[in-house]
Amino acid sequence: MIIWKYLTNQFLIATTDNFRKALKLAEFTDSALSQRTSDPFFNAQYLIFHPLYDTLNIAFDKLETQRGTQKGKTTSVEEVIKELSPKKINQWDSAVQAAGIVKGSANYVAIFPNRHKTFQRGDILTRINSVNSLSMAIDLQIPVGAPPTHPLVLLKSDVDIFYTLASDIYTKQQGEISDTGSDSDIVEQARVNAMVGLYAFLGACINKFADNPVVIEPLFDLETLRNIRQRLWQQTIAPSTTKLIFKRTLIPAQQLRLKVDSTKPLIFAFVNEKNDEIGGLSFTVQGGEEEIVMASQLGNIPADTYLKVKNSDEDVDGFFTIEIM
Repeated sequence: MIIWKYLTNQFLIATTDNFRKALKLAEFTDSALSQRTSDPFFNAQYLIFHPLYDTLNIAFDKLETQRGTQKGKTTSVEEVIKELSPKKINQWDSAVQAAGIVKGSANYVAIFPNRHKTFQRGDILTRINSVNSLSMAIDLQIPVGAPPTHPLVLLKSDVDIFYTLASDIYTKQQGEISDTGSDSDIVEQARVNAMVGLYAFLGACINKFADNPVVIEPLFDLETLRNIRQRLWQQTIAPSTTKLIFKRTLIPAQQLRLKVDSTKPLIFAFVNEKNDEIGGLSFTVQGGEEEIVMASQLGNIPADTYLKVKNSDEDVDGFFTIEIM
């Protein structure tokens, strides 16, 4: 069944997965109404719509702040992981050998069954848990009744301190991610309410100005509303792969949000031709991080129109989000 277009809320459809666009549409109409409150009709509509806009605006600002906090926690996690490999794991390996456990021996293999691999590859939680496993393996090699100054006792203490630090930072980061998700849900509900409010206001205007609809046009941001080209991409990229995402002509100052949800960095760039390789002008986003960049940081804009993503890692799939803001 084909739905009559007038029964379709275009405000709701056009802002799906785009909080910023919803806020822009709501802000435009709220401002237009606030300038017309001397008219009883517009004043009544303002009193209905303004709380919806205000709620969306506050929720959006809170989400942006939370995203910044989450990014800070993510940076802390990345710093810990970078310290783990190669710095800490090399120090611990050397300490094991200095304690008299010969590299390649049965006791050495018991402590490092996979050498350094589990500390260097895999997701963040797996690598942190490997530190705890290392602590338990070292504990099994400590002689019964060994004094606190025994090399393996000292080594286990250092490993335990690092594990506690890494685990605590990771837990806090996950908490911030959860908070961001909750805030995002709040913004989504505020978006729906505000866009339904815009649709209801449009209906009221049609009822009021059916004989002179030209009065209605200045009350809505039609340019933003009609711009419904895809602006959000959430995709996966295989290891050692370069992937074409879209072709789009942008202005140099156009902002894009680049987010990497996997553990390894991804490279983003615009190229001139579909089959061109990513050159020197590109932007790298680290694993678990989000960046707001201008199109000019990704290529020679507007001449370069093909956006590509490169995953240089040989083992880990990349998960990313791109949003044209």
